[in-house]
Amino acid sequence: MITVDHARRGTAARRKRALAAMAGLALSSALVLTGCAAAGPADGYIEAYYDNGLPIRSPLKSTLFDENGEALCETPIYENRIETRFRAFTDNGGLINAFLFEVLNNEQDPDAPLGELDIPSNQNEAQYRENLRRALGSLERMYQLTHPVLFDQERGITGPDDMAPIKEQLRRDLPALVNREAAITQFIVPGNSWIETEKGRYEVRKVGDVELFMETLGIVGVRYDGLNNDYFSATNADGEYLMVRSRESGVVSLYNARGVVDIEEIEQYQQYNVLAEPGVRESTRARITLQNDGCPQHGDRNFARWWITDIDAVAPVVEDPWATNDDEDEAADETAEDAAAEDESAE
Repeated sequence: MITVDHARRGTAARRKRALAAMAGLALSSALVLTGCAAAGPADGYIEAYYDNGLPIRSPLKSTLFDENGEALCETPIYENRIETRFRAFTDNGGLINAFLFEVLNNEQDPDAPLGELDIPSNQNEAQYRENLRRALGSLERMYQLTHPVLFDQERGITGPDDMAPIKEQLRRDLPALVNREAAITQFIVPGNSWIETEKGRYEVRKVGDVELFMETLGIVGVRYDGLNNDYFSATNADGEYLMVRSRESGVVSLYNARGVVDIEEIEQYQQYNVLAEPGVRESTRARITLQNDGCPQHGDRNFARWWITDIDAVAPVVEDPWATNDDEDEAADETAEDAAAEDESAE
């Protein structure tokens, strides 16, 4: 899985289209409205929860972007703690994990009669009711994970209540996830990774042995510095490049045997497939796309954050009863090739 956590970007073409389509309606007014409707505390932070029920405080979305939809990279980190949005997806947390946790959150009434409660053996009644009370507000927490322009404006999302149809659709499409038939991580498979630049799109994947990769591409005069840079493979129609990103400045450069290509504007994307059956890639029912806001790191300030920019439903694969064996073999080969391509991109 690629995690270029701090890539620097300029204004996206897609952001420009979204803002142009909203001519006459400033983003600042949208942020003011959503800020008034937010359920988060008055100090500008919202509490989120994961499986262990412990709070994770994160800044409200309205405090992290300016009126043009650009990330405010000087926003302090809450008490220097790791924030959910800092990671796209891992075995123990991240934006995708948190979003799907809220999808399966049924928000049971914390004041329900005792006979209606299924209290775990490691909690007493008071503790369990408190955890149920904390779990209320899932739509607000889902709303705090979506990009204000690339998701909210393009989909007409004006506040947490507009997330309700999205949550219900995902719950209908993913019953095994909702019923907790396996851990959330078993329903998530990394998909394609890419960057959009002023020079076009590049498919991106992680590199194992960086120095061997440089030798393979015929790159000379570039010193490997794993302490201060991140290294990836970036490919477009012109060939494959070594992608080097400075952790301090966020500046990205692409190298091959012909020299260096400096990139001034970059937007990084990562897709995740959400499965109807745990561990079965062919059962994909939703595809969630994330974008990294590109804030570089400076001490205890402005870690880059991930944001949801797209959620697409994926139709289930229906077997054709009239298909011949040759047709089935060809379809299986195509499915295997597609899966292999996504795995290579995600590794």
